[in-house]
Amino acid sequence: GKSVVDVRFQASSYLSRPRWTLGLNLRDLSIAPLSDLARHMGAELAEGAQVEGAVSGAVSYSSENGFQGLVSSKGASISLSGVPSVRFQDAELVLDGDHVKLRSAMIVAGDRERASLDFDYFLGKRQIDLRLTAQELSIAALQSEGGPLPGLPRPAWVAGLNGGVWQGGLRY
Repeated sequence: GKSVVDVRFQASSYLSRPRWTLGLNLRDLSIAPLSDLARHMGAELAEGAQVEGAVSGAVSYSSENGFQGLVSSKGASISLSGVPSVRFQDAELVLDGDHVKLRSAMIVAGDRERASLDFDYFLGKRQIDLRLTAQELSIAALQSEGGPLPGLPRPAWVAGLNGGVWQGGLRY
């Protein structure tokens, strides 16, 4: 289908105490231009990262509450030159003020590496609370330049691991 963006703007008390809300309904909107917007808002996405896919959902921005909304992705992926792309399955982003949350999204790196990703990102403070959970993920995938989270810095201790696989959760 065709991508659609419905825009609505609402204002009240504009002479005394202005209040306004800008609302967007998105259907199959390309993610690629949104990655530049995310960088401008402080997201630490690597410069060379290519973001593909489409999003649908509803987002609003108001003078009182900031960002609010829920956006789900279809066929979303992130890739860096020379490394396998990372695909996101069933990813839903919740926006709440300066807080962006991703809940239990399945990510697939390369052909077979799978993990579940949750994160809370605080735009104002540029702080991230990230959890990566796997049944069986290779240490090599964790160490590789592509991720499983391309563009995000890896903890220093990951470089000292000597291969194998791991299961469980990592919090960053």
